[in-house]
Amino acid sequence: MVGLKAISLLFPLSFPQIRDLAPPISTATLLSFAALGASYHILAPQYSTQKQLSWILTTVSSAVMTIMSLPFMYDYFMHGGRVQYIRTLSTFSIAAVRFFQGYLAADLTIGTVYYRDQLSTLTGWIHHLVYILVVELAVRRSWTHIFCLAAIMEVCQ
Repeated sequence: MVGLKAISLLFPLSFPQIRDLAPPISTATLLSFAALGASYHILAPQYSTQKQLSWILTTVSSAVMTIMSLPFMYDYFMHGGRVQYIRTLSTFSIAAVRFFQGYLAADLTIGTVYYRDQLSTLTGWIHHLVYILVVELAVRRSWTHIFCLAAIMEVCQ
């Protein structure tokens, strides 16, 4: 009991509040994690270096996110570049961003095993963990359609 009291003094948030800050693991995230893991293991035998292996998931994710961004880009251009007229397509956009969360988790997990040298602290771990939280914020604020609109930038990967 003394240990919990000390923790609560160090961290003023109550345990239920801390639990509420943790992103929920959705079915779409788990499915994308599994699908990306399978994709990696199917494609990996074709490549030999850790650098090549590290780009497999990034390439698959970039392709998927680019395709998922197309309906939002269509709305954006059809309405003269005005973001307020982009349809939210909430089920679709939430599935898209949850896919992206699955990619971020899969890249860290698979990367730790198969291409550890390519996962730096800043551009790997910190970048991916921050993006998991950014995506969660987009979900909780109902901004997933804006995130999907920005996903067209994945084509530059």
